[in-house]
Amino acid sequence: YYVAMYKKEWTFDGRQHNADDDTMMLPADLALRDDPGFAPWTRSFAENQELWFESFKASFQKLGELGWSKLTAVDYPIEVMGPALLPSVQKATRLVQEIVERQMVGPAFIRLAWHDAGTFNITDGSYGPRASMRFAPESENPSNNGLSEARQLLETVKEEVLELGYADLWQLAAVVSVRSMGGPVVPFRVGRVDADGPEDCAPPGMLVDAHDTADDLRDAFYRMGLTDRDIVALTGAHTVGRCHPHFSGFNGPWTLTPLTFANTYFVDMMNKTWVWDGNQHNAADATMMLASDLNLLNDTSTRAWVEAYAEDESLFFDHFARAFNKLGELGARGLAAVNLDWSLTEWRQPPLTGGAYELKQGLLLTWDPADDTDMVVVTLTLNAEVGWLALAVSASGRMIDEHRSKAIVGTPSGLLKRTLNVKDVTSPELSAVIDDVQDLQNASFTRADGETTIRFTYPLAWFRQYTPVNEERVWLIFAHGPRENPAAPFSYHGLNRGQAQVPNFGARVASSSPPPPSPPPAPPPVSP
Repeated sequence: YYVAMYKKEWTFDGRQHNADDDTMMLPADLALRDDPGFAPWTRSFAENQELWFESFKASFQKLGELGWSKLTAVDYPIEVMGPALLPSVQKATRLVQEIVERQMVGPAFIRLAWHDAGTFNITDGSYGPRASMRFAPESENPSNNGLSEARQLLETVKEEVLELGYADLWQLAAVVSVRSMGGPVVPFRVGRVDADGPEDCAPPGMLVDAHDTADDLRDAFYRMGLTDRDIVALTGAHTVGRCHPHFSGFNGPWTLTPLTFANTYFVDMMNKTWVWDGNQHNAADATMMLASDLNLLNDTSTRAWVEAYAEDESLFFDHFARAFNKLGELGARGLAAVNLDWSLTEWRQPPLTGGAYELKQGLLLTWDPADDTDMVVVTLTLNAEVGWLALAVSASGRMIDEHRSKAIVGTPSGLLKRTLNVKDVTSPELSAVIDDVQDLQNASFTRADGETTIRFTYPLAWFRQYTPVNEERVWLIFAHGPRENPAAPFSYHGLNRGQAQVPNFGARVASSSPPPPSPPPAPPPVSP
């Protein structure tokens, strides 16, 4: 358009300017060329298309926002957007909670939100919670290893709530995870602006490191505008989750209850004996601490907060909620509040009940709650001495009906978790791959007096991962092998295999409300 202004011959016909090739210009068009105020711009745009592109983009955005003082990425006025998105946010909350409870990925969702926001630089307002990890090179940053599955799981939620941005969804998933694992309610607002592409990715080195000293942590947190109290409160997220050697080079859970949000991390830090192995600190119960964790004890300021949170869980919850809210909103402007109805989900669930079920004649399954957590102690006893005994969870009673079915196999060497892939059906050994992560607690295999027993403690969610919401029935697969060949691989074929739908597995005590108080007595009549 600008090039044609200057290169073509224009003839005015009394109404418009025409060229020999049947193109035209309005009088207003050529007025831009001939006016001394506009001419420098039209000539510059004719000579430099990129300059025009940048100028058009800025001007058209300005035109489209005329009259609005506060806008979000979706161009809703701020006072309208929150209520408008509430149904979508509420729907996403329920979808995320279902994923958290079934697949035990709450810690991963917290880590995803943490790593997305933890790149913020308060000096220039760059980076922060924008879901830029959707793009390389940030997605390939070694610090973000292991988060691809969390991002993929949240894609299934995003497909159901297209109007909710990725950055908002990732932070919401963390807020839901904290609450669903027993933690505090973290305030949540919408309106973060999603990253557009790789050009928005944060560079390596912005996140905290597992070997950081207290001063190193300060460098990272102060860069984000956070405080010493925030450092310790946010590090308390290590009360859930675990390290995986194939992702980080570290191995083990921080606490024995890695799916329960509590102040256990701080209590353990203060009270256990930790032994350094050159890479991480380990306790006798197979829990671990990173160097950066215990370095909080080597600084007067951060140690004071560790001691306070170990002493007072409610204080930790309050400070964590404030700090995580601050972290999730770094650099975001004009966010809109959404009043989530947390009562739609029974977050503080009543305690578990125990039970027993005969899977087949001579094979008894029992389960009991482990302390005040969502862990269950499972015992499987067979009235025969066999070489191995196994229990697995299934969606519909078939061993290979999921992409990855799960099994726990006991032999005289101990108990191991195994992952059964569809390909194992055709393998010559009919075997199952041993999981990289072995996190069964109090696991044992015993064989004596005509019986074989396996016993272990594990999260209830592992058993209920395929169970419909609000139902307390679980399909379990059982199998066992002969004593004469104890080294034989776990096989899910043959006469010694079966399935059962176990009712009331992981049922909860129905909560009872106290009777309403009696109304106060009526006041005496007033004398005339």
